[in-house]
Amino acid sequence: MTQIFSGSIIQIAVFFIVKKIFSSLFILAAILWAATGTFDKLHATKYAGEPFSMGFGARALGLGSSYVSVGGDASTVYWNPAGIVNLEGKNLLFMHGTYFDGAESQDFIAGTLPNVLGRGVPLGISLYLLSSSGIKATEIQPGDTVPDEGNIKVTDTLNYRAYKLTLSSAKRMFGGAVGITMKFLGEDLSVESAWGVGVDIGYLYRRGPTGIGIVGKDITTTPLLWSSGKSESISPSLRVGASFNTGSFLFTGDWLILTEGRKTEAPIELGPLSLEPHVGAEIMVTRGIGLRAGFDNGDLTFGVGVKFRIWQIDYAFLSHPELGSSHRFSLAVRL
Repeated sequence: MTQIFSGSIIQIAVFFIVKKIFSSLFILAAILWAATGTFDKLHATKYAGEPFSMGFGARALGLGSSYVSVGGDASTVYWNPAGIVNLEGKNLLFMHGTYFDGAESQDFIAGTLPNVLGRGVPLGISLYLLSSSGIKATEIQPGDTVPDEGNIKVTDTLNYRAYKLTLSSAKRMFGGAVGITMKFLGEDLSVESAWGVGVDIGYLYRRGPTGIGIVGKDITTTPLLWSSGKSESISPSLRVGASFNTGSFLFTGDWLILTEGRKTEAPIELGPLSLEPHVGAEIMVTRGIGLRAGFDNGDLTFGVGVKFRIWQIDYAFLSHPELGSSHRFSLAVRL
C-alpha cells in the first residue's frame, strides 16, 4: 500500500514539474515576441532556420528525409511530434554524422517516455548540436571595392555552434494523434551569439499499412535575437506526407513547403511558396536487416539498418552534387 501511494505521489510530482516547464516555455516565447516587436514588424529571414533543419535519425535520412508519416523511433520528436504517441515503452536515439566531407559535425540525442503527462500522453525530449571550426573571416584590402584572390585578407578564425533543445508531447484526437513541440534555439559564432524560442505542431493518421502526416514548423515565425542587436526570424514551413508500410516493405513520400520565397533556388516555385519533394523506400531482406534508398530534394540517399532485440543500428549516405557526401550513424534502443 505504501509503495502504491509513493508511486502515485511521484507520478503527480512529475506531471506538475513537466507542466510547469511547458508553461514557462510558453511565457518565455511571449516575452521573446514582446522583445522583438509586433508581428507586422518581424519578417522572415531566408535560410535563418537552415542550421536547425538538417534532419535527424539515420533511418529517416536514408529514406530521403521522407518520415513525417512513418515514425517508429525517438527521432519522431523532430519529424512529427504526434508520432511519439505510437511509440511503445521508453525510447532513446543517438546520432552522429559529418557534413560536406567532414567540414561540419552533427550530434543528436532524443528520448521518449510514455504516460508522463497522463495516461496515453507521452513526453519527448531532444538535444541537438551542430559544430564547425576553422571558419575564416576575411576582408578586402583598403581602397579595393571588388574582391579577388589578390586583395582578400584573413582577419580571424571563427568557430560556429548551433544547438536546439526541444520538449514534445502528443495526444490521440481527431481520429489520429496531435503533437506539439516547444524548442529553444541558439547559435554562437565566436564574436556574437543568438537565441530564440519556437513552436511546431503535427498531426498523424494511421490505419493499417497507411499513414498520413502533416507538420507545421515555426508556426509563429520563430525569432532569433543576436547579441549584436540585430534580429532574424525563421519562417513557417509545412511538411505533408503519406506512407504505405506492410512490415516487409515501406514506401513513403513527403512534400516540404517553404514560405521564404526561395524562387529559382527551389525545384518547384509557386509564387512565394517553394516546394521540395522527398521520397524513400525500405525493403526488409531479413527480419532484422533493412535496405533503404531515397531522393532528398533530388539528391540520392542510401541506408541500411540492423535490428537485434531492443537495439537498432542505422547508417545513411547522403549525396550532394556540389558540397560532397555526408554520412550518418544512429543507435536506437527501446526499453
